[in-house]
Amino acid sequence: GGYRGRYGGGGRVPLSGWAVDAQGGSGPLRLTGEYDRFAARQPGGRTADLAGWYVRASVDVGNQLVRRGAHGKLFPEARLSLVGQYDRIDLTGPLAERWETNRESRWTLGLNYRPAHAWVLKVDREWRRAPARALALGAAAALRVSIGLLF
Repeated sequence: GGYRGRYGGGGRVPLSGWAVDAQGGSGPLRLTGEYDRFAARQPGGRTADLAGWYVRASVDVGNQLVRRGAHGKLFPEARLSLVGQYDRIDLTGPLAERWETNRESRWTLGLNYRPAHAWVLKVDREWRRAPARALALGAAAALRVSIGLLF
């Protein structure tokens, strides 16, 4: 996909970029990934460069367990998956009122429970590394519990 248009400053500032994503798998293994790159012209003529990517592997485990009994009758396609992901963002542009180049990366390991295709309960452990300034708020390591819903 791609985008070319304007943003900010009353819609006068040019922004352009593109993204590509892929997925595949076999049996209980699924691989997904994405790469995005954008350029945003800044007031004064400089251009900020923003790029990011991730790769994720998940493998179903315990599906027979979550598809048994009354639970299995309610959720016949339930899945339980182990997930590993690496993602990284690279940024050259304005941060905290000055121009800088920065990078942040993150490893995530987790367990996803999907009772149905439309929603997921996730328990993840994350480790982030930012050699310069942390771009995301929070600690360098975290335990996350979240619910996601597709609509």
